Amino acid sequence: MLLVGPLLSRACRIPLFLLGLTIALQGRMTLAVDDSPLAPCRTLVDFLSSRLNVSSATTIDPVSAQTHLSRMEDQVLAWGRSQGIPNLEGVIDGDRRRAALTSIHETMARKYMSTVELPDTAPDVGVQVTPGEPHVVMFAPPGKVNDRIESVAKFGYERWGHHMFPSIYRLRDGRLLTRVYVGGEGPSPGRFRFDGPHSFLDYVSQDGGQHWLHFASLHQAENMVSNTFAWFDERPSSDIAFQLADGEEIRYRRRYVDFDRNDPHLQPYSGNYYRLGDLPREQQAIPLYSRKPGEEHWTESTSFWDPDTLLLSQIVGIKEGERTRLVRRIVLPIPSGLMLAEDGSLVIAPDASESPRPQSDHRPDGTLNSDTENYLVRSFDRGRTWRYFGAAPRFTYQTFFKSERAHVEPRLADGAWIALYRTTGIYSSGGGPVLLLRSTDQGKTWSEPVPIRPCSGGLLEGLVLENGIAVRAYGRPGAFLMFCADGKGERWGNDITIDQPTRGMEGENTDNNGHLVATGPDRFMYTYSRYDTPDPWGEPRLAVLAQEFVVTKKTGR
Repeated sequence: MLLVGPLLSRACRIPLFLLGLTIALQGRMTLAVDDSPLAPCRTLVDFLSSRLNVSSATTIDPVSAQTHLSRMEDQVLAWGRSQGIPNLEGVIDGDRRRAALTSIHETMARKYMSTVELPDTAPDVGVQVTPGEPHVVMFAPPGKVNDRIESVAKFGYERWGHHMFPSIYRLRDGRLLTRVYVGGEGPSPGRFRFDGPHSFLDYVSQDGGQHWLHFASLHQAENMVSNTFAWFDERPSSDIAFQLADGEEIRYRRRYVDFDRNDPHLQPYSGNYYRLGDLPREQQAIPLYSRKPGEEHWTESTSFWDPDTLLLSQIVGIKEGERTRLVRRIVLPIPSGLMLAEDGSLVIAPDASESPRPQSDHRPDGTLNSDTENYLVRSFDRGRTWRYFGAAPRFTYQTFFKSERAHVEPRLADGAWIALYRTTGIYSSGGGPVLLLRSTDQGKTWSEPVPIRPCSGGLLEGLVLENGIAVRAYGRPGAFLMFCADGKGERWGNDITIDQPTRGMEGENTDNNGHLVATGPDRFMYTYSRYDTPDPWGEPRLAVLAQEFVVTKKTGR
C-alpha cells in the first residue's frame, strides 16, 4: 500500500468563506444594483433569474443554448400574461424584455414563494453553529477548472471533471475517509450506475480532518482508472460500512450476472429488460458483509432486492482465448445511502433517475414512465431483504418548478418523515427552490410542497445529529447549510454561507455536491469542492475541502 501526502498540504489553509449577504428582508423583491452576469444574488428575484446571464463560453453550442433560453423566456412571458401582469403586450425585446421578465419574477416571488427564506435573513431557530477552519483534502492538477467544457483539458487531465462529488465517511477506528470521484462529468458515488472510465481517490485523516494523506493500492497506482468492481477489497475503502443501532456494521459488494443470450429458460419482460425475480435464486443474491462490535473480520452472507424489479441488460464480450463470447449482463442493485428510521428499520430513497424501478413503473413495451416516482425501499431484517413500500411523489410546482431528486429524512424525533426536493429552475435543470414535504405515515402519503429556500441545484445532503438537530446543505447558485431543532423538520434557520451565490454559471466557485458525516453527538464534517482555492504558490486550483461544524441548541430555548 502507498500513502502519499499532498504537497505542502499543511501549509494550505484558506480563510473561512462566510461572507454574509447584506440586504434587508424587505428588499427581497428588488433587483440588485449590479446587473452583470457575475453579480451576487442579493434577492429572491436574483435567484429566480440567476441563469439568465449565462455566458456562451459555458456551453458547447451557444446558438442552441440561446435558442433554448429564448424559448424558456417566451414561456415565462406567456405565463405572465396569463397572470394579468401589465405591459406584456406585443413583441418584447431588448431592455423591455429584461424588465418584463424581472416583473414576472417579482410576481412569482410575491405570490408563490412567500415562505422562502434567503440565507442571510433565515430565522433564528435556536441553534448555535460554530464553524471550524476549512482544511485542504486534495488539489486537482493545475489548469482551467472553472469552465464546464474545457475542464483542465489544456493540461491533458481531461478525466478531471467539473464535478468531483467528495464523499466522507467515519471508519470504526475513528479515522476519516474522503473519497473523490474522478472521471469527468458523471454520476455521484453512492448511486446505482457508473458510465464510462472513472476512478475514486481515497484520502485518510487520523487527526479529525486537519491533515490528509492520499491512500492508494499498488494496483490503483499502476492504473488509476480502475474497474468499478475492483475497489471493494482495497483498504481503507473496504471499511466503509453502515452502522446499525447496536453497533453492528454492514456493507455490500456490487455484483453482476452473465447469462447466455439465447437461454430458453430466461425470457425478457420486454426488450432488454429482465425481471429480477425471474433469475435463479442464487443469481439474485447480493454479497452482504457484517461484523459485530469488537470483531475484526467480516462475515459474508447474502441480501436480496425486491424481486418485482426490472433491470436493463447489456451485451458484453467475454474473452475466451482467441475468441470473444457475447453474453447478456445484468448489474444487480446494491443497497446504498442507508438511513436508520426511528423504528429501527433501514430506509433507502434512491435517485429516481438512476435507480432500479419496480415492475409497475414500466410500460408493457419495457419503456419507463416519464414522471417516475422517487421510490422508497425498506428493510426490517437488518439489510437482508429489501422491498418497495412507498414513494416520494413527482410533481410540478407553479408551472415551472418540476421536482427532481427527493432527499428523504426518516430520523426526526416526532416520527414524521420529510422530503426535501431539488427542482428545475425556470431556465435550466436544477436551481429551482428547495421544496419541503412531510409524511406522517412513513412515506405512504405526503403533504403539499412548501418552498423554503431559493436554490436547489446541488445535492441536498444532510443528517440528524444525536442531539436532535438536523442539518441540510443546499445551493447552486451559492452553497449554504441550514439547521432545524424542532424535531419535526418544519422550521429551518441559522443558515451558514459557505460560498456566495452569483448570477451566471461561470461565476460559481463550487458545484455544491458535497457530503456530511457526524463526527460526534453535536458536530459533523462537511466535504465540498471549490474552484478557486489558493495553492501553496497562490494560484487558484480546484480543491476538495473538509470543514467541521459544532452545532448545539441555544440555552434557554
